[in-house]
Amino acid sequence: MRGKKNTHIASVLLGALALLGSTTTAASTTEVAVGRAAELLPPVEAVAERPVEVATAPTKAAGATCADHGDGTRSCVDYTPGNTGSAAPVGAESTWCDAFAAGNYWLTRFEGCVHGGVYTYTLFSSGGAVIGTASFSYQQETALNATNLGWSDETELTPTAVSPSLTGLTVTAIAGCLGCSVAANSTWGDLVVQGDTIYGGADFTANPGTNGALYVSTNYSMTFLMPGASPSSPLVIPGPPTLRCDSQVGASAGCAFTAATPVLQYSLSDPTVAQAAVAYRWAQLNLSTGWGLAGNPLHREADPATQIANRAATCDSTFVRSTVYNTPDSCDEFAFAASKESPALKGWAGSSCAEVYPYKMGTSWYVSVISAGTNPCVRAHVLTAVNTAAGAKIGHFVVNGRVLDNDPYLVNIAP
Repeated sequence: MRGKKNTHIASVLLGALALLGSTTTAASTTEVAVGRAAELLPPVEAVAERPVEVATAPTKAAGATCADHGDGTRSCVDYTPGNTGSAAPVGAESTWCDAFAAGNYWLTRFEGCVHGGVYTYTLFSSGGAVIGTASFSYQQETALNATNLGWSDETELTPTAVSPSLTGLTVTAIAGCLGCSVAANSTWGDLVVQGDTIYGGADFTANPGTNGALYVSTNYSMTFLMPGASPSSPLVIPGPPTLRCDSQVGASAGCAFTAATPVLQYSLSDPTVAQAAVAYRWAQLNLSTGWGLAGNPLHREADPATQIANRAATCDSTFVRSTVYNTPDSCDEFAFAASKESPALKGWAGSSCAEVYPYKMGTSWYVSVISAGTNPCVRAHVLTAVNTAAGAKIGHFVVNGRVLDNDPYLVNIAP
């Protein structure tokens, strides 16, 4: 390649990536070093692969739900979180979140899970003495669909300790939903027998309307009943939080958990997008904003007209396309024109962004820094086909991840 210093990104499978910085211009071989050699950090692990914990289940601090009965007895139902990493009770099936802390919901973009929450039913005599107690381990898994407004959950209630005096106790669960409808299978329950898991679940459907979006809240109302006595006061168990359904992206409507930040994936091993991905990774590691990394998400700009205006403002006439770099050459910007962090929306002129040229020599990627820039944004010389393919990945990503306007997302560059 033309005799000049380069920023080097060595694409080694397990993250042995290196960086060497320099600048040059298209019209001159004069070189000005910018920065010192630095090790490129390993690829960011996708947040979608690390479920997020959301504490929404009722807690003991909130107090028990109690009911006074006509015969003078009193029943109370309480909830406490379980122990992290505790073994599932006898009779209970495993869940995908068993390895995570018990008692609260764990969410990916399309799955919700809770395990190990402990519900306790206590029956008191008219004099306040404890007649008996029954403890239950509660777990639930919810599966959403990116291209369907219907979803379901699978719920298990396992009696782990039941006093002999509570023989004949039954439990009934009724599914409910705010903002959605529940199918006919919404009620389930059974006789309480220690160690015998009671299985249930329900099917739900949302209707966000045309080009709409809404958050929905599912729940179960649980009631306990002893023979010859009045039922306990219903204890409402909330379902997984941040469940949003929309009809705003793609040909089909769908639902997602917005607490889980989606991750836009690029790979240096994918020749259709690698050149652009190298520029994005260079920007993440060398510019102060670190857009797309954990703690610094990008946010989607959904308006096509704004995206076009952003791109035109950043890749304006001050960016000189040249076959010295690519044939044909094009301007690719980061942060993306389809993000709220676009240089244009920040009020930054395209000429104030760093200008770079990523290229591959042998098995290694290099980045020539043509201009260091004065604002934390980048304009990269990439093949037109690569620019198009990299942009298309964003389009597929927002549909597959149900990413709406202003939704946060991360950008991961894999080896």
